[in-house]
Amino acid sequence: MKLLITFNYFEAEFLLKKAKILKEEIIFKDKKQQSKLYILELFNKEFYFAFLGITQTMAMPSLQRVIDRFNIDDVLMFGSAGSYNYNLGKLVILNSFSYKNDILNKYFSINTKIPKWVKKFNNLPKLEIFESVSVNDIEKPNKSLINLKICFDMESSEIAYLLKINKINGVFFRIITDFGEIDFEQIKKVYHSKIEDLLKFIEIFLKN
Repeated sequence: MKLLITFNYFEAEFLLKKAKILKEEIIFKDKKQQSKLYILELFNKEFYFAFLGITQTMAMPSLQRVIDRFNIDDVLMFGSAGSYNYNLGKLVILNSFSYKNDILNKYFSINTKIPKWVKKFNNLPKLEIFESVSVNDIEKPNKSLINLKICFDMESSEIAYLLKINKINGVFFRIITDFGEIDFEQIKKVYHSKIEDLLKFIEIFLKN
């Protein structure tokens, strides 16, 4: 079965309101937050949806538990991300991921293929291809990265790596909602402005 994943509740809320909830359970929890798995029905299709929680230490074990328990064929990830101000409001697809291993003090990169169905339908919203960099402080990115099509978040690169080692296909969407200045109401406003476009890709993913 197909799986949709995201991280923050405000990113998940629109899908939970639009779809029919068939089942809900807690996957994983710590002292501050918990992750949940749902079986949803939308566009006449049943699928898994995992709200994984924020940060790598929450999202990665949550996703691995889902993978271990269920037969997952394909994954679509969506959510918000930071970037430079000229990218604000863009819905982007990710095909390159970089992250730092703090133990080895090295950066690693992963490349993924963009599925053919993303480009197949002419009526879908236009997408730009971005690289995702996993950093803890998006307000102070490396100056050498300026002017690239790049976004920053805390989970994408590690999730891409986890799917790769589990040999599961993934497609990765982010909405650029901020550029390091944390104004939560503004972030939600920008995110919600792109939900209808995101839903078009979700529909094709579920039906493909």
